[in-house]
Amino acid sequence: MLNMAECTVGVDIGSTYVKAVLYDVAADKILHVASAPLFKPIENLPEGFYEDNPIAIRNLTIELLKSIAQIAVELHCSVTRICFTGQMHGGLFVDAQLNPTSNFITWQDKRGDTITNGQTLIENLRTKLPESAWLETGGNVHTGFLGVTANWFIQNGGLPQKSVKLLGIYEWIAGSLCGNICYTDPSSAAAWGLYSIKEKNWSSKMLSALEIPDQLLPTVIECGDEVGELTPAALELLGYTGRVVIISGMGDTQASYIGSGCEPNQLLLNFGTGSQGMFEASRFCNLPGTDIRYLPKDRYLITIPTLSGGKSFATLEEFFAKTLVAFGGQGLQKDEMYARMVQLAMASAVEAQSVEFTPFFNGNRFLPEGGFATISGLNSGNFNPSALISALLAGMVREISEPYFRLPTQVRTQERLLGSGNGLKRNAALEAIASRIFGMELDLSPFDEEAARGAARLAAGLF
Repeated sequence: MLNMAECTVGVDIGSTYVKAVLYDVAADKILHVASAPLFKPIENLPEGFYEDNPIAIRNLTIELLKSIAQIAVELHCSVTRICFTGQMHGGLFVDAQLNPTSNFITWQDKRGDTITNGQTLIENLRTKLPESAWLETGGNVHTGFLGVTANWFIQNGGLPQKSVKLLGIYEWIAGSLCGNICYTDPSSAAAWGLYSIKEKNWSSKMLSALEIPDQLLPTVIECGDEVGELTPAALELLGYTGRVVIISGMGDTQASYIGSGCEPNQLLLNFGTGSQGMFEASRFCNLPGTDIRYLPKDRYLITIPTLSGGKSFATLEEFFAKTLVAFGGQGLQKDEMYARMVQLAMASAVEAQSVEFTPFFNGNRFLPEGGFATISGLNSGNFNPSALISALLAGMVREISEPYFRLPTQVRTQERLLGSGNGLKRNAALEAIASRIFGMELDLSPFDEEAARGAARLAAGLF
């Protein structure tokens, strides 16, 4: 009888793509990647609202899982466990049967910046709580966090009708595949601004300040523990056989860290739609300009998050594309534009150092008013596309490097950089600038689809 290779499946529900990997546990190897772009966010919403269709995301995820099942059969693999990761902070409201009662409200949502009586919702929240309360969640609480979004609903007419629970997007999909189990994991719950990773329970102070009732909260299941089995209906729908277990996952930052192969002496730079700098810590500690995020087995990830990251490069590309069209030129395909922008940046790295481009197109979490994108240091000699592109890339790196270099020296023990994410791996100019600004050698993670790979390894018990 033919031996079947034991495999797990890791699924990453990101901000722009959904990706799934078939992972051979014994060989520590990804056998197949399936991916598809997310649909455009819902249009014609009030300014600052960012929502996606959760049913469409679930259907897309189901199609990818089906394709993975077919490949597993062809490769003589036995899938035993599936683990989900994905974008954090946002979420949706569901009824008792886990049917959505709202759209999926993403981390980009700005409802928390709504001004009432001269104060934003976030500012009002911070007047109610001592700093120690929100620091237990791993960092400050920001607009776009699900707890803040829930409070906005409470302050503006109440939760969507028939809502009984709030959930993250990847937990909602995973739970619905194994019998409508309503759960979350510590990393996701903390990213909503509601869970104390220091005390390992829901934060009563945060819940009280945000007026969120306990019954709205799902069960917390440790990252890497079993959630439940795929139901017979889910097995048939997806095309899997035997016993397939859903494993409790974690946020995409942590999953990317695990999937990248980062070592303790390395600082991981991850550039995708967003970007982060991160390194591991053995104890809970709050440091200025950082978040601390939960890892399984009582470990923590010191994280320097951004709100723009790789999206900044896309924003500049869109500006160039619109300029071409406005002056009667023909637009290029995005991939062609990106490649040309990288070439131009490589040609002007030195010249551009006199230009300072702060790419806070979506604000900055650690500035009092969020911050704005700015350009300074321009003159008639450096006001050109090449210098602007190179300066933008330097600004993307500085958004991580400046908080990092403000940390105590005893914390900054990392000797090398590890780069992950397509936003970095496909941009040689960004790689060179990152190495120069940090003054460290930069290695690139040898693994693709780091977040999905991290989820697959967690499912396999390899972390």
